[in-house]
Amino acid sequence: MEEVDFQFIIEYAETIMMALGILLLLWIEIWGINKGSKYLKKRILKLNFKEAGIRSFPLLDVGKIRLALKGIVDFLRLTALFLAIYFSLVVVLNLFPAAEGIAKKLGDFIFVPLRDTFYASVGYLPKLFMVVIIVAIFRYIVRTVKSVIREVDSGRVS
Repeated sequence: MEEVDFQFIIEYAETIMMALGILLLLWIEIWGINKGSKYLKKRILKLNFKEAGIRSFPLLDVGKIRLALKGIVDFLRLTALFLAIYFSLVVVLNLFPAAEGIAKKLGDFIFVPLRDTFYASVGYLPKLFMVVIIVAIFRYIVRTVKSVIREVDSGRVS
């Protein structure tokens, strides 16, 4: 009779229990996201808005403003649900050695562009700082020239 490797079975059962725990947490996250979006939609209905417009010409009435805010809440809800499911899938697949390659590819699909964007942003900071300095210098120069022009215009300086 073939010998059974109980240690492997115990480790595999622990992995399955961890995966079920993660899926339970995912269910709680989904429930919370849905409850939160329902709460926000109810709050939007209770808010008092004024019509947005230019002078007497109305651009958006209250119904359209509420509809737009509900659309934003729905978009954020769907985004949060997608991210929760996506990251839970990556974590669950990472638990199983046979699926680690798939989990790495799924993780890289999101994390590599985020990492590259972060490094590009950090690399751009010195240039942005230089632009801020140049803008500050030119604002000071423009302010000084305007002050001199006002003095000449008023006749105090000739």
